[in-house]
Amino acid sequence: MGKKLYISLFILLIIFAISSFYILRNTDDSTLMEINSTKLVVSGDLDEEYKIGNLNKLYNSDVQFNGNIIKTVDLKTVFDSIGITSENNYKIQISGEDKVIETKLVNIENYFLTENEENFTLFDSSGNLLLENIGNIYLVNLHEDWDIGLNIIDPETNIVNLMPSDFSISNYKISSFKSNSVAISNQEEVFQEIHYNKKKIIDLNEFLEFPQIRTTLVNRGGEKVTYEDGFIEIAGNVFNLIDKNGRIVLEDLKGIIVNTPVYNINDVYLDSMHYLKKDEQVLIIIINGLGYYQYVNAYNNGDIPFLQTQTIANRSLTAYEPTTENALKEMFNYEGENLFNQMRSINNESIYISNFKYIENENLEYIKVEDANNDYFYDDDTFLKIEEIISNNNSLIVSNFTDYEKNALAFGPNSDEALKTLKNLDNYISQISDIWPGNIIITSDSGIHETEEGEGTGGQFRYEDLFVPYIIIEK
Repeated sequence: MGKKLYISLFILLIIFAISSFYILRNTDDSTLMEINSTKLVVSGDLDEEYKIGNLNKLYNSDVQFNGNIIKTVDLKTVFDSIGITSENNYKIQISGEDKVIETKLVNIENYFLTENEENFTLFDSSGNLLLENIGNIYLVNLHEDWDIGLNIIDPETNIVNLMPSDFSISNYKISSFKSNSVAISNQEEVFQEIHYNKKKIIDLNEFLEFPQIRTTLVNRGGEKVTYEDGFIEIAGNVFNLIDKNGRIVLEDLKGIIVNTPVYNINDVYLDSMHYLKKDEQVLIIIINGLGYYQYVNAYNNGDIPFLQTQTIANRSLTAYEPTTENALKEMFNYEGENLFNQMRSINNESIYISNFKYIENENLEYIKVEDANNDYFYDDDTFLKIEEIISNNNSLIVSNFTDYEKNALAFGPNSDEALKTLKNLDNYISQISDIWPGNIIITSDSGIHETEEGEGTGGQFRYEDLFVPYIIIEK
């Protein structure tokens, strides 16, 4: 019995070895680059960090150095393999053991890499040795890009856009943080061996004056924390918040808000519940694309005469990323509770009126708004639909008005076309206020900022996109 078992195990080992051979033989170049233990890091102002190895799979040229022929690959081929082309608006910084070379991306055909014994070396086309022990290649964006890096804003200013490349070779300090300690003993004594991690950090005090009233840090996933102390760590192309002991508090930061408003769009949930618990009706009007700064401009310029008769709106922080779906999710959910589910639990029906279904919830009745006059605008139709169902005496109605956003994106948030739709909407809100017996909450999903071409766009970590008006008309 034991002999048969050994034979079976031996056969399995042979099968495993043969399978492994064929898998490795058929692995493509990209996979080999991923699993190689030696890595050259391409980082900087990029959405992701790349680790490159097994350059022998890419070798396409030779250089002569000290009488020897050395196999190399030009940097253009290396960058092409990870999808970065010379047309991109970058310059590159290549860091060696004791110096850095900086050049434009369009020149990379003249630089050649070779890999030898876990070391990357850079030559020029004449075979001159330029750099040894290369650890990193940083790409530096030549243009301001608020989609990349760490943005610092306040409610009225886009203060600074920090790029990872700003700290590739300077403007940072290295700090050591204790990671763990090990007790080591010999025959005579016991002593501690302490381990430290080195981190590349920047101090927020270099960019901001403290104390601020409230400082909020937000990561790319939309998580928020209030800043109290700690440092910003630069880890490749990512910024992290770490505490004084070097532990990560919030990873992959997108932005910092100083003097954060006390209001945020979670207040839609809280205020709605406040009124509904008192058996008061609530109508929520969401004006897509209306940022707080544009609301103030319209208010001051007389473009929204009805809303001018109301108390000026509070400035409210919307969700990141500032999209309609993210904002509505944050409006109607709070600490694990959903507004429409709460309404159903007390046998009240919630109505949602919109030309597009931004909210999915089985406890929310969706009434689709059709473009009755075929003019590709919907605010007039949304108004008529609200007017039609008010007599149903629903406890909660949610509505999206989208015409301002449409024209703000096409012509710019300050354009005559966008302001005309806002003025029309102000008139609709005035009429609704006259006939709706309950309270009205007016807000927006996110703002829109103007592009260099004069059009509108959104979705960025900047004050125009992240702060929206918040108004309550009580009855």
